[in-house]
Amino acid sequence: MRNLFRVFTVTLLGNFFLAPSFAEPLPVPFNADDFRPALKLKKKIYISQGSFTAGSSETKRAILTEIKVAKNPEGYVRWVLTSVDNVAGETGPLSIPPYTVVENRYDERKTIVTLFGNLTLKSKIEDAVTQAKKTGLFEDIDLLPVLEKDRWTFTIRHKKQLKLEVFQLSNPARVVLDFLIP
Repeated sequence: MRNLFRVFTVTLLGNFFLAPSFAEPLPVPFNADDFRPALKLKKKIYISQGSFTAGSSETKRAILTEIKVAKNPEGYVRWVLTSVDNVAGETGPLSIPPYTVVENRYDERKTIVTLFGNLTLKSKIEDAVTQAKKTGLFEDIDLLPVLEKDRWTFTIRHKKQLKLEVFQLSNPARVVLDFLIP
């Protein structure tokens, strides 16, 4: 059911003045069932539409060291995002990847990946784009500018509608995206 009404809130300004504010309704109703936690291992459960969450919000500063893309003979293309810890400029092992939201938009032929936690990018994105294009399933990677200091987003554009499975691994900390080859 769509949320067709405005939400009324009251904001306290100073000690004496109350100011009402109105929130616009969401264009699409929020559905918590569209979010799935990433599993700790591959289960071969692919979804066409929806979001996965992976990693931990406790990881505040990480370095994305590598993005690898490769076709697997078992019928999927795997993207691996590898992270290490970044404490005072020193790198170290990270047991859990930074908090990540992966949203698959089947009808729009794209996947949106957002990594949280003041991430530093050390991976060569050009290499990932080249590897992705070699698979024949992906058009490009759109790198979005950093709008918030604690998150970075990129979009993977598909040539076809693709189903997706996401899971996370540790030692080293990785978020894995497996796209089922149609």
